[in-house]
Amino acid sequence: MAFIYRAESLGFDVAKPYGDSNRYDVVVRAGRQFWKVQVKSSSLMAWGNYRVHAERIERGRVIPYTADEIDFLAIYIIPEDTWFIIPVRAFAPHRSVHLYPRGTADGGRYEKYREAWWLME
Repeated sequence: MAFIYRAESLGFDVAKPYGDSNRYDVVVRAGRQFWKVQVKSSSLMAWGNYRVHAERIERGRVIPYTADEIDFLAIYIIPEDTWFIIPVRAFAPHRSVHLYPRGTADGGRYEKYREAWWLME
């Protein structure tokens, strides 16, 4: 719901598919473009970063998300009250994403995707 609220407040149209059989959680429409978005959150920091799984489990196997399944991974870091909008091509085929919202020497691999809602415009 936090994603839907934020995306709608930024002017995006958001649809939530019925059921739980899709690889994505929501569909975002910006103009004529539709995006499949998987939404994740994290509240546990360990070793200076928040780790988020970018994978699904099917028949006991762990499978990373692919560009055929989703367009974006939207990650909400709860204690930091910040979103990362990461295109699938930026993390695939990795099965996890490590975020450093409090900063690191290099800003972290995904820092450029912090609040990058504009990528869906």
